[in-house]
Amino acid sequence: MKAYAAYNRDKKTRYESSSGGVFPALAEAVLKQQGVVFGVRFDGDFQAVYDCAQTMEEVRKFQGAKYVFPSTDGVYLQVKAYLEQGRYVLFTGLPCHTAGLLYYLRDTDQSTLFCVDLVCHGTPERTAWNAWLKEEEQRRGSITGIRMRDKSRGWTDYRIAVTDWSGIEHREYASDHIYMRGFVGSLYLRKPCYRCRFRGMERSSDLTLGDYWGGGRIHPDLDDDGGLSLILCHTKKGKKLLESAAEKLIYAETDPEYAVTQNKALVCSPEEPVEREAVLRALEKGDGFRRATAAWIRRNTDGKIRWRIRRMRRLYKKKIRLLKKLYVL
Repeated sequence: MKAYAAYNRDKKTRYESSSGGVFPALAEAVLKQQGVVFGVRFDGDFQAVYDCAQTMEEVRKFQGAKYVFPSTDGVYLQVKAYLEQGRYVLFTGLPCHTAGLLYYLRDTDQSTLFCVDLVCHGTPERTAWNAWLKEEEQRRGSITGIRMRDKSRGWTDYRIAVTDWSGIEHREYASDHIYMRGFVGSLYLRKPCYRCRFRGMERSSDLTLGDYWGGGRIHPDLDDDGGLSLILCHTKKGKKLLESAAEKLIYAETDPEYAVTQNKALVCSPEEPVEREAVLRALEKGDGFRRATAAWIRRNTDGKIRWRIRRMRRLYKKKIRLLKKLYVL
């Protein structure tokens, strides 16, 4: 297995992606072969669903993180149908869904299938997502857009951006955002996520994509805070797919062991908070998101403080990098 640090050459594509924008480059390579691309988008009610794209305009809906468990209704059947037609297929999804797809296709010719899974912290229960979404709509009125990783202040200092009915974007740092604090604190993940069988460096997918946190320490020439992706290449097909997208990317081989130290979600499941069951019961009763999570939030203010300290350190390092560039010029 080889590992790479990478980002998309196109600034707009990179900005609109959660990390370095590798996925759109892979998707474009498959579409050029008259293939189709599967990924996750928000539907009209901001529920996460798998869908099929046959144009780059449709692929753009898959860009960006959706921190909620997506629906797989009918998607495996669609993938199988395209494979039986001899079409190239790129499937990008959660590690558990990728493994499920491959098991479903165990008796199907997979020679034209490329599977890309993600580095996954875990996925929140839809109960938590819907409760937060309901309160957000009460605060903002009708919501027309949600971006979970707004990079207008940089990749490492990302914010959550919610667009209301009037077109105004409301941005909030992840460290201050109540839903993100619960997500990062693993408060309301799905039960299997706390003992996930699909983590690890060796996977059934062809490629694994994720944020390359800390990658700038060993690849300073790639670290401009625009977003840096980690790519793990598991198979010959994965290598072939990456090579077909190489002209769209700037990338360098990296140390996979170092990458693991910077992203524990690759190999380790999060611990289940003792408050999880009580919080979910309260949400199911209709207590409201803020009320249901209030006690946990109060008891975990130290996590918020640590997050803010890390943010201040990142801002300091960013300023140092800018000063060095100005000094060199």
